[in-house]
Amino acid sequence: MAIGALACSLFPNIVPAGPSGGDGNDYHYNAALTHYGQAIRLIRLQQEPNSASTLRVAVVACILFACFEILHGSHGAAVNHISFGSLMLSGQASVGQLELEDEILQAFERMEWSAWSIGLMTGSVQVPIEINSRLSLDDMPTKFSGLGEARRWWDAIQHWTLYFSQAMAGPTYADGDFLPGIKTMQSQCLGMLERWNDMFWPLYNPASSPRKGSSYLQATSLLLQSIVLHAYINTCGFQDHYGTEQITSQFKEMVRLSGVLLANQPVSKGCSEIFTLDSGPTCALYIAATKCLDPTVRADATALLTQYPRRDGFWDSRAALGILGQDLSSSGEYGGAIDPALQYLDQ
Repeated sequence: MAIGALACSLFPNIVPAGPSGGDGNDYHYNAALTHYGQAIRLIRLQQEPNSASTLRVAVVACILFACFEILHGSHGAAVNHISFGSLMLSGQASVGQLELEDEILQAFERMEWSAWSIGLMTGSVQVPIEINSRLSLDDMPTKFSGLGEARRWWDAIQHWTLYFSQAMAGPTYADGDFLPGIKTMQSQCLGMLERWNDMFWPLYNPASSPRKGSSYLQATSLLLQSIVLHAYINTCGFQDHYGTEQITSQFKEMVRLSGVLLANQPVSKGCSEIFTLDSGPTCALYIAATKCLDPTVRADATALLTQYPRRDGFWDSRAALGILGQDLSSSGEYGGAIDPALQYLDQ
């Protein structure tokens, strides 16, 4: 109810804002805050005798709380909810009886990656979350049964590669070259991506043959995410300038696939903007617009960000455009987050 009321207060766009000052939306905004506060109180007062049930409700609530705060533009509070939920997940083994749907775990993995990619999460992150230890790389099947299984393993792999982002946030060079540890982790991450990609392509080809439908769009989204992560790891967070020069074709593919997804995104009556907790095309377009050396590719990426305002987790297309208006020619010097400047967008 809080999220719905907040969405109404932001209508017809999804620009984070406070009370609207008498234009008719104050009621919705105040109702959103009231429902949100009540939800937090109910969670705190929860006294279920079944500890597993209590924990499950609290973990699901963390996802909703994070969604509310992201939509509201309070990124710091959203990260706190994500971190708290992850801690509960990592300690759930002691509870014993809890069985969480894969979708819940995947939601946390996606939100953590979104927060890390934009520079909002610092310090160490549990990789992988202990509850997901059953998903060992050695257990990855030789063939995916469908896009659902491919997505499940993709979320796990994307989460596992966070340790590479952690490494890139620290010292990376010695004697003019990357530290041996960096190259070792890079090789391991690329190996995981290649294994996943080998099993994904047989699914993508049949799914892409009609060039329409939800299966095609799901497969396109997964392909886009894999290209982004591969480019990031292959160029050591775009700090390998020679490597970045060699992947212009990947940047072009990021823009092309993003265009396919954006052209087919659902349109709500009266509101053409989209808000998701997923890894949407905003991040990919920002990368192409800032890291690619081809001015045509950069221009095409910027045009799509302008034409399709949306928010994918912590990634905001409007904020990305604001950053693009500044001189970020040195952004490739940074490691860890895709662009650390983005973490200050709330301010």
